[in-house]
Amino acid sequence: AHQRHGGGTITNALSLFASRLSHHRFADEELRVLEAALSAGGDVAALLSTRSAARKLLRESVAGACAAAAVEGDGARLSVADFFARAFALSGDVESCLAMRYEALVLREAKYSDDLDLHVFHEEWLTFAQDSLDNGFYTIASKLVSVV
Repeated sequence: AHQRHGGGTITNALSLFASRLSHHRFADEELRVLEAALSAGGDVAALLSTRSAARKLLRESVAGACAAAAVEGDGARLSVADFFARAFALSGDVESCLAMRYEALVLREAKYSDDLDLHVFHEEWLTFAQDSLDNGFYTIASKLVSVV
């Protein structure tokens, strides 16, 4: 079953995911709902349409989610950045995934340098730079390598 949303068709699972986003639910369970939505469909066209709708939904939701998390504090900001990095990765939106990963790394470096679990190690920046390079974001990669 599909329903109309923002000019495209989306699955019921994607509708459920959208509802959870609107209620600021950003946990592994929501990522599983997104993954189910992205893998549901009988043909390639339906899968591509769902993936496109998911990307659009995520892009439309990220700013509001980040703003709401900022009010709650650094822990919420980090959780939301991590959630969206993973959600963008699932939807195949590499650029947005890298942007959210960068936000999370910067936040961790600024706020959690004394926390062994959240401290950003040199290798994480190098991995991020390599991922940026591998995905065609050469300027980002070169800037990171010169800083790191």
